[in-house]
Amino acid sequence: MFSLLQSIRALAATILVLLISVSANLQAQIPADLEAYLQERMKIDLIPSIVVASVAPDGRVEFLSLGYADNDEKIPATEETIYEIGSVTKTFTSTVLLLHLAEKGISMHDAVQPHIQDSGLTLPTYNGKEITFAHLASHLSGLPRLPDNMNPADGSDPYKDYTIEDLVAFANSYELSRKPGAQFEYSNFAYMLLGYITEHLTETSYDSIIEQQITKPLEMHSTFRVVPDEKQQKRAVPTSYGEVVSHWNFDEVRGLGELNSTAKDMAKYISAQLLKGDYRYPSVLLTAHEPLESLRAGQYIGFGWFVDEVDDSIIIGHGGGTMGFRSYIAFCHMQNRGAVVLTNSISDVRDVALHVVNSKSPLRKLPEIQDLPDELIAKVSGLFLNDDIGVFEIFKRGDLLFGQIDGQPALPLEWDGELAFKNRSVSAKLTFTEADNSGKSASFTLQQGGNSFRFMRIEERPAPPVQAELSIEQLEEYAGEYDSQIGLSYTMYVNDDALMARLSGQPSAQIFPEGNDRFFYKVVPASLEFERDENGLIKAVYLLQGGQRIQFIRK
Repeated sequence: MFSLLQSIRALAATILVLLISVSANLQAQIPADLEAYLQERMKIDLIPSIVVASVAPDGRVEFLSLGYADNDEKIPATEETIYEIGSVTKTFTSTVLLLHLAEKGISMHDAVQPHIQDSGLTLPTYNGKEITFAHLASHLSGLPRLPDNMNPADGSDPYKDYTIEDLVAFANSYELSRKPGAQFEYSNFAYMLLGYITEHLTETSYDSIIEQQITKPLEMHSTFRVVPDEKQQKRAVPTSYGEVVSHWNFDEVRGLGELNSTAKDMAKYISAQLLKGDYRYPSVLLTAHEPLESLRAGQYIGFGWFVDEVDDSIIIGHGGGTMGFRSYIAFCHMQNRGAVVLTNSISDVRDVALHVVNSKSPLRKLPEIQDLPDELIAKVSGLFLNDDIGVFEIFKRGDLLFGQIDGQPALPLEWDGELAFKNRSVSAKLTFTEADNSGKSASFTLQQGGNSFRFMRIEERPAPPVQAELSIEQLEEYAGEYDSQIGLSYTMYVNDDALMARLSGQPSAQIFPEGNDRFFYKVVPASLEFERDENGLIKAVYLLQGGQRIQFIRK
C-alpha cells in the first residue's frame, strides 16, 4: 500500500478526468442521514453550531449549516461564519514554505541551518545529524510539542504573549535527545519555527505571504489571522461544553494555529488540493501530499498533511483545535472528493469529515437519549465529593443527564440499568447506592481505567482553598527540578512574587500556597504537596489530580 500512496501525484490527473466524466452518476454529496445524526450529536456534546462543506468530483460544493454561531443572540451559522481553524493553519505554512523551496531549487530534505545563518537561530543537532525542512514539517525533528519557556499571563490565551525573542532563545538552547527523523512527535514548536523561518527566507511577513500565495489566488476573502472589524459580526463565539470561552490570539508567533476562516473559503482550499480550478502550483501541492514516514498501520505523515488508509481509499487531511473551536479538512484524490467541518465547540469532528469523503468511514457511535423516570433523576442528581478528586455534580440538562467533575467538561451519562450509568467516550461507569430515607442515593462508585473511586453526597460545595502568604524567600525553597519515574518532569521557579510550576510539555502556571507545604492550581483542579527530608529540605513533590498521586523527586 505504501507504493500506492507514493503514486498520488500520478493518480490525481487520471482520476480527475475519469470521475468528472461520470459525474452524472454521482452519489449525494452530503449523506442524507447526516443532518439528523449531527442534530443528535449537538445535543449530546453541547455543540452550538457545526458547518459542513462537501466538494464533489465535478467541483460542486454543498453546505450543511446547523445551529447558532452565537447562541445568546441566536445568530444562525452559515458557510460564511468565521471559525478559528487551529492547526489546519500548519498546512498553509507547509504549503508556502514548499513553494519557496521549489522556487529556489532547495530540497525539502536539505538541512535548514545553512539557509538561515543570519536569522539569529541556531537549530540543535544530534551527533552531527541536522534538522531538515522535511523534519520540521512532518514532526520528525526531535523538538518538543511546546517550548518550556512559555509563561502565558493568561492560560486561556496561551500563545498571545509568546515572543520571537522567547522562540529564538529556546531553540538556541534546546538539546535534542534523539536524532532528527528517528521518531514522530507532534510539535507546535516546530511550526512556530517554520513560521519564523518562512518569513526570514521570503523576506515577507507571514500574513503577507499567506495572502499572496494562497488566499488571494484562491479568492478566500474571509481567511486571515486577525478578523477585521467589519467581519466581527460573522465570527462564531467559542464554547467548551456549552460554556463561552476565550478566542486565541497570536501577537508574534506565526504558522501553527492562528488563522480564522469559513467553510466557504476552506472548500476553495480543498478544491485547490484536488487540482480543481487553475491554482498555479499544482505539483507543489501534490508533493506535500506524498507520505514521508509511516506513523502506524494505515497512517503516514506528509509535508504538513496526515495520510490515512480508510477502507478502499486514501484520505489526506488535517485537524485543528483551539480553546473553543474544532476543525477538520480532508480530501481523497482517488475519489476526487473533499470535506470541511467547522464547529465552535471542542467536539472532535474528524470522523464527520472522513465520513463525508468516504461514507464507509464510520461516524462516532452516540449514546441513547433515554426518557429517564423523574424518580431516578431525583435519586442520583446532586453534589458528590471524593477528597482526592473533588466535587462531582450530577444534573439534567435538556433531555440528558450529565456528570461533571469541577474544572472538567460536563459529559452525558447513558443509563445502564437500575442505578448504573456510563459514558463510552471516557470508558467510565457510575454505580449509585440505593436511595435512603430522603429518596436520594448517598454515594456512587466511579469505575474508570481499572480504578474505583468512591464519591459521597454533600449538600453544598466545600469552601475553596484559602491562599496563604509566603515571602519570596519562602517560595524560593520550592524552586528546582523534579523528575518522575513515568517520563514527566517538573520545573518550579519564582517569577516576581509568584511560584510557577511547569510540567514537561506544558506551559507554566502559577501555583498558590495553602500552607503546610501544599499548593493548589487555579487553572486546573489539581494540587501539589511537597515533602521534606530529615533536615527540613524539600526532597520531592506529589501531583494530586484525578485520583492520582504522582511523585517527582528533586534533582
